[in-house]
Amino acid sequence: MNKTKIAILAASCLKGIGLYRINRLIESIVLSKKLKHQDIDYFELIEIGIQEQIFSEMLPISYFLEGYRKAESILEQCQQKQIHIAIPFDENFPNLLKFGHELTVHYRDCPPILFYQGDLSIFNEGECVAVIGTRSPSQEGYRANEKIASCLAQNHMTVVSGLAIGCDSAAHQGCLKMEGHTAAFLPSPIDCILPISNRQLAEDILSQGGCLLSEYPTQKDVFQVQNYHYIQRDRLQAMSSMAVVTSEFDKKSGTVHTLRYAKQYQKPVYALQSMVSSGHIPLDFFEEEGIALNLFNTPEEMIEQLKKSPIR
Repeated sequence: MNKTKIAILAASCLKGIGLYRINRLIESIVLSKKLKHQDIDYFELIEIGIQEQIFSEMLPISYFLEGYRKAESILEQCQQKQIHIAIPFDENFPNLLKFGHELTVHYRDCPPILFYQGDLSIFNEGECVAVIGTRSPSQEGYRANEKIASCLAQNHMTVVSGLAIGCDSAAHQGCLKMEGHTAAFLPSPIDCILPISNRQLAEDILSQGGCLLSEYPTQKDVFQVQNYHYIQRDRLQAMSSMAVVTSEFDKKSGTVHTLRYAKQYQKPVYALQSMVSSGHIPLDFFEEEGIALNLFNTPEEMIEQLKKSPIR
């Protein structure tokens, strides 16, 4: 593992360092252009952070050493559990999640580190589409997501979802039935699959060349999943995809977070006309949020619309 990856991991383990400041560090590395010549080690990264006033020069060395010790522990556990680590400087890191990508609008929302199992390159080999919806769909809503995902897989597009029960499961399973690639963003570490009932589905995703991803490292203590972990998972679904498709949800569903992120990241949102007509999709939500909704009558019609999208 290169020095830069270890350095960024160690910095992310520092107490009080959140997503914003880690991405400021990564931005500083890019602007310094040092990576064109050599890897940056941890103490070089700290020096950059102090120069950019990301870290206080008054912080004791013990503060930074603690971050490095935590990173070493994470690395050891990842190696034992065959979990890989990717940072934005890696070639296989998803392009749409890199803040240097031309289509990344809010670069400081980008994940500085991804923990994953499976084939991460599926994100860059073709278009990715997020297929989402409620955890408690009607039969019509479940079948709709399954059919949409199957059609995407037949057209060699990667299906992105969140491994939740209901519509997420339908999306993953619809893709797998057509022997396609699907990726699942988790609200928990890779070695803590949630919900437990979908652990077999997670294994099926990996066995068919897909990918499981998380922003959260494996750890010795029990990981306590909070509501914001699900919201951050929803952010990555929207950011990593060229478009977001929903089959069924209500205003209290977690789906609304993904749809709001889709608007924020300027990703088109699609829905099946029949789901709107049957009242399974609240049109007033889109009006209230100012989200443009693209309707289609068949998955094939949606595919044709996607092929004309400027987000590729």
